[in-house]
Amino acid sequence: FGNALSIHPIDLLVNNAGTGGRYVGLAEVDMADALKVYDTNALGPLRVTRALLPSLSAARGKIVHVSSLMGSIGDNRSGRAYAYRMSKAALNMASLNLALELRDAGILSVAIHPGWVQTDMGGPSAPTRVDLAARQIVALADRIGLGDSGKFLAAADGRELPW
Repeated sequence: FGNALSIHPIDLLVNNAGTGGRYVGLAEVDMADALKVYDTNALGPLRVTRALLPSLSAARGKIVHVSSLMGSIGDNRSGRAYAYRMSKAALNMASLNLALELRDAGILSVAIHPGWVQTDMGGPSAPTRVDLAARQIVALADRIGLGDSGKFLAAADGRELPW
């Protein structure tokens, strides 16, 4: 991004990186593919956040990381999808770390689960349209404050989800 954006305050950053990888068991995990998924889903949002931190600081902005309930260790009942699950769990940890590190600067960081969404990754059978998911994420971002920083929330209703 360079310094071009750093002079403009940013109220809300939505880190919506997502690639799925393969929904396979341990024997079928392709390690190169898993690294690509991790790089996109966990490290990508850190890169964007770091690049835009001066702008977020100027606005005392909010950072929303689009995660997934599949990244919840406490909710995993089906296994498989190693790369995706592990990458979103790592994103959740990054979100919590950012919440702790940036709280004194007045910057909020949360992880949000948008639900199963009709994207290329989610497919046409998903129950939530992209436009609805986007509206829910923005509406939730509008409602939350610094007291919510560090949480993992459902976009649809704002309930806190298990890590």
